[in-house]
Amino acid sequence: MEDKETEQRDSLTDGNGLTDGNGLTNGNGLTNGNGLTNGNGIVNGNGLGDKPKVVLKSKDRRPAYNSLIVILIALLLGGGCIYYIWDETISDSIAIDGNSDDWSDIKKQQLEIGNVINSNIDLGTVAANTDLVFLSFLTETQEPLFQSDNGDLLRILIDSDNTTQTGYFVPGMGADYMIEIHGQKSPANDNKTIYSSALYLFDTSREPNDWNAFVFLTNIDVASQGDVTECRVPLFDLGAGQYDAMKILWQTSDTTGLTDLGEVIVGINTENVLIDDVILSLQRPEPTSPYKMKIDGYFDDWFDVEKYQDTDQNSYQIEPEFVDNPNVDLQQYASVNVGFDFFFYLSVSGDVLSGSAIPVDEAKQI
Repeated sequence: MEDKETEQRDSLTDGNGLTDGNGLTNGNGLTNGNGLTNGNGIVNGNGLGDKPKVVLKSKDRRPAYNSLIVILIALLLGGGCIYYIWDETISDSIAIDGNSDDWSDIKKQQLEIGNVINSNIDLGTVAANTDLVFLSFLTETQEPLFQSDNGDLLRILIDSDNTTQTGYFVPGMGADYMIEIHGQKSPANDNKTIYSSALYLFDTSREPNDWNAFVFLTNIDVASQGDVTECRVPLFDLGAGQYDAMKILWQTSDTTGLTDLGEVIVGINTENVLIDDVILSLQRPEPTSPYKMKIDGYFDDWFDVEKYQDTDQNSYQIEPEFVDNPNVDLQQYASVNVGFDFFFYLSVSGDVLSGSAIPVDEAKQI
């Protein structure tokens, strides 16, 4: 038994075994011998077997770090420059705050005043301005807009491509977009409350005289103080650029049916247009034979024709006794047969067929 135990010690511990002999630990084995660690092995030795050892050298990464730092600094400086340029570019933009001081150097258009009895919707001064990002609008009325108990309405029609062939037709422009702002006096105090401020896009698949073809696109920024109202839309939403030619038309209305349509279509990067001039240009030229019956918009050929007089109350019309709208108040009428042709004539107290360019007094959003 003793010999057997001694033999085991020689083999595994201090002999040729695993620990202090030629084994794994302090002998020729894996650890401090010719093995893997401090011998000729992989780490501090001469490699595996007869192969040379693999020498692992640390790489100097300082140039890469330096390059990265330079790139980061360049990006930071470049971003700062870009921000500075951007800030300088838009720093002259109109602030939408209800204050017209920043419009002092911008061309304004004076409109006819006193042509509507409600001075809160009586358009006085308007202007439009484009910068790199926005198309901004200034509207000044004789008395504060949006100050009535039942609400006021401001519309701005935008012809973004400067052609009458697209958009809602108004003499002199085709409105591709419309701004509609609705507000009224606050119930609790004299301040204003803006209930809606939206940009609408005209659906080109509809007829050019279809007012209902305007569809909602997005909400816009607006501010109104006293008789000054400002708003703006991003040029991106209009598909337009800062130097594109556009036409702008203003209109206001109240809930009683009174309205004020600007007589001037304001041009951006193009000339202004007078609506009356456009209407006159659409009339036919004066006829060469003034007394020959002809449908031409001139009425000298009806001078000697006997006409019937209309009264607002007669055997055929009991009610109404009076007609409030002079544009439909019939005064005279007549008919003439010439050969196989019949000609008809009528006149009214006001302007015949004088419909409104904007037929609706209520906002699309309230």
